[in-house]
Amino acid sequence: MPSLSHILAQETQKPIIRWLTFDPAFSHWYLLVLLGIAAIAAIVYLYGAQQKIAPTRIVRALTGIRIALIVLLLLLLLRPVHQWVNPNKSGGTFWVVADHSLSMIKKDPQATKIERLRWADALGKLPPEVRTSKLDRLNARLVALRDDLRRMQDDASVPYGESDAGKRVEEFAKSVKDWNDKLQDVATKLEKDPHGQSGDGAAIAKDLRDTAQAVSAGLLQAEGKPNPKDAANDVPWQRAESALEDDSKRLAIAADKADEEFINKSGTDPRVAQAIKDVANLSRADLAFAALSEKSHDGIKSLAEVMAARNTKVLAFAGTQQVVATQDKSDLKNSIKTALTPDGSSTNIADALKFVGEQLGSGEQASVLVISDGRENEGGDITEPAARLAAQGARVYTLGVGSRQIVRDAAVESVDAPDWIFKDDTLRASALLRLDGLAGQTCKVEFRRGDTLVDTQSVTLGNTEADKRAMKVVTFADKPPEPGLYEYEVRIQNMPDEAVLENNRQSVRVSVKKEKLHALVIENEPRWEYRYLTNYLSRDNRVQLQKVLLQPAKVPDVKLPPPVKASPTNPSEEAQRLPETKEEWAAFDMIVLGDIPVESLSPETQKNIAAAINDRGAALIVIAGAQNMPSRYAGTPLAEVLPVSLNSAWSGQDMADHLKRGWRPQRAREGMGSILSQFGLDEARNDELWSSLPLEFWHSEQTQVKAANVIWSIPESAVTDATTKKAADGDSLEKERQHALLCSGTYGSGRVLYLASDQTWRLRQVNGQNLHERFWGQVVRWAVGNDLPAGGKLVKFGTNKPRYVGGEPIVVTARVLKEDLTPLRGQAFEVVARTAPDKDTPGGGKEVQRAKMFDTPEMPGSYRGTLSNLPPGPIELSLEGPEIEKLMASDASLTSKTIGVDVSATSNQEMQNINADPIALARLAHAGGGIALDAAYYDVLADQIPQVKQDQTVVEQIGLFTDPRSPWTRKAHWIFLIAFAGLITAEWVLRKVGGLV
Repeated sequence: MPSLSHILAQETQKPIIRWLTFDPAFSHWYLLVLLGIAAIAAIVYLYGAQQKIAPTRIVRALTGIRIALIVLLLLLLLRPVHQWVNPNKSGGTFWVVADHSLSMIKKDPQATKIERLRWADALGKLPPEVRTSKLDRLNARLVALRDDLRRMQDDASVPYGESDAGKRVEEFAKSVKDWNDKLQDVATKLEKDPHGQSGDGAAIAKDLRDTAQAVSAGLLQAEGKPNPKDAANDVPWQRAESALEDDSKRLAIAADKADEEFINKSGTDPRVAQAIKDVANLSRADLAFAALSEKSHDGIKSLAEVMAARNTKVLAFAGTQQVVATQDKSDLKNSIKTALTPDGSSTNIADALKFVGEQLGSGEQASVLVISDGRENEGGDITEPAARLAAQGARVYTLGVGSRQIVRDAAVESVDAPDWIFKDDTLRASALLRLDGLAGQTCKVEFRRGDTLVDTQSVTLGNTEADKRAMKVVTFADKPPEPGLYEYEVRIQNMPDEAVLENNRQSVRVSVKKEKLHALVIENEPRWEYRYLTNYLSRDNRVQLQKVLLQPAKVPDVKLPPPVKASPTNPSEEAQRLPETKEEWAAFDMIVLGDIPVESLSPETQKNIAAAINDRGAALIVIAGAQNMPSRYAGTPLAEVLPVSLNSAWSGQDMADHLKRGWRPQRAREGMGSILSQFGLDEARNDELWSSLPLEFWHSEQTQVKAANVIWSIPESAVTDATTKKAADGDSLEKERQHALLCSGTYGSGRVLYLASDQTWRLRQVNGQNLHERFWGQVVRWAVGNDLPAGGKLVKFGTNKPRYVGGEPIVVTARVLKEDLTPLRGQAFEVVARTAPDKDTPGGGKEVQRAKMFDTPEMPGSYRGTLSNLPPGPIELSLEGPEIEKLMASDASLTSKTIGVDVSATSNQEMQNINADPIALARLAHAGGGIALDAAYYDVLADQIPQVKQDQTVVEQIGLFTDPRSPWTRKAHWIFLIAFAGLITAEWVLRKVGGLV
């Protein structure tokens, strides 16, 4: 059976027609010839032998049957295929992109009676005579026409050839005329509506007529123009769009008022009450299925009719996407039902649209419909792939399911806390709370260390409009009792009638260490970056700082003390000599190299630094400088460690412009989720701070990354002042990788961070915040980000994250070192998973699984194992093996022999926020040149999707071994079966009649 990807690929390629082909089952032709000779000999023998004992006519008939059976056998072996061309008209490809994430299972208890009434009417649950006024549907048509107006204006600016100009003008004029006719029809229906015949309804109808008349006048002038661009200039686009925007807002208010009056008057009618109740019991997925499968109850075509008239392909998406293929139109309804069955643990609309774009063939006429609640939590910007589809000629439409009302929900959105602190330090953690639909109420927030309640705070909301969707930050502090690994949790006590309870808590894992982070900062001269960085690190209680200044300021007649070698045991921060041996360099956890002359770091020293990163797992931070780093290190051992190429990525003119006019750092796409890009706790504050960053005036020419992630990037164009919009808003991913300001990569078991500028000191004051300290504090967290939280100095281990969804693999990593801190290879040990101990099992829980830990050749001394399908609940992980247990027993720095993870039955990510997001869907449709409507108006949208009549050549084929889903293949199978069975039966009957049996 051919794969789906193969079928899709065939559809986009020009078919090669062969009227009759053969595909033999084997290549040994001489065997076929020998079998043929043997069969003929047998037939001749039987003919002669049977003619002596049976009538001639029966023997001849039997011979004919045997020859026919041999022919059938040859057909099986030769596998002939007959092809022919079937020209027809195609309605184009229609992609239905259906959301089947877990949020689609929700029923929206917060929905208003007006929303449910409109759904009941859309699904035909109300008798036609009950609800006579439908201003909401007229407003949906008005919104669709407004969006369509934008699309026509954009289409008029598409490049054209001189020979196509006349035809394009005709097509343009026709589309504007059709649009105007639809606008006139809305005005006519509004004038006939019981609630549209007076008051604001009558005024809106008159305004629509005036708009239509203005467009008609412009169209009369446009029809005589030589090209579409000139023709478009005569249409009053701005006036029409502004008028429709205003009329739509007014009509929406009138529609709400009319429906409210209807509910007050007829809400007790049993038919109305039952219809509203029926809709309330439908989930978002149920409503989406109804929108795609129900007929229209308003006299216009439905989406089901649109799909039946086109080559429809159904794409189900959540975190990933899958095509729900159907070749049979009668099976389309089941395909849609399957695609909308909620089971995805996240939502990634962007990747689903990218997949569609990859499947479109050149010149293929296509439309894309996205049906979703709009709540996406993976994949990045959704407008970019929509815009690309529009550029390919495929318009993107959206139908939004889910109430526009705010879900009553309290959630812990994020918790900001250090990954580790030094013993006797105070842990400070901040939590961002989302409090939706809870205006006027008080929420209690708990801060727990394991089972111990550390603190409780109350958050009281006012009754303003802002309090209906409030974001609050609460801060907690705790002093852990001793070194070890702690699980802290921020928990909001459950509020009455909350829609989701799974998002009321979030936890973070904090390691309390006996030893501080040993940091070594080396600089040639005391530039500003060095001064502010060392001042900050000396105040950070987590850090034991050593700093070496190779060219310190000299005061005449002052005798300097004997030089001291940099070492974690040095009681003073100041040192004058660099470490010498591999072991001395490996004693540091974080090494910062400034603008150091290459002569000051011998090749042997550079190799020792590289070994500390590769073998010991230390973190290296390189800060570029104008004199030496990294431009003078080409061909040195250190160059292999750096995550950037040492070739220049900038022209002399660009460098001069940046030096003169300045530039503003920007977040790279790859770095959006990095802690090094988080200046604010919530995304809105973070965006505000990034847009307010001060200008910088120098950066290195070496900014093109190798195997690394770009976190910050440098805009290609300079800016003139703080109010100028970033010129690089449209920089591509490729440009960002050429112009990296901050990037990180791995080297062996360690990490490397490269900063292409020496001006982070300018971040000291940004909108009242010291972002310099914030950034370098995050760098310290990054430096131990590869540090594994459990164990000690010799054996460390941990997981790739603290929480998992049931069935998700748990990857456990361990790093094992000798006493001299060099990698210990070739160890045999296992990771053991047990249920978390409780009061009944104080010595440990029940073992549920164990897995071998395997060497990772690319990271010496590093081991990795995977646990799968662990049961839901708290799980405790430990390492078992003779050598491993011996090393941990002798390690005085050991903090914890176990580490805990949490396995949940469902994804907390998808349940973190279940509010529908119609604004996101509107942005998506606007970028894709389409129309965005609520799903209750599925037939209004269907009426706006253009009909495509595209000449199409379909290659048909018939054979025994062609596409098994093809009706021609099934016919060939039946013909062969009937012929074979008939010949065998006839042969037996004739032998019986002739007395040969």
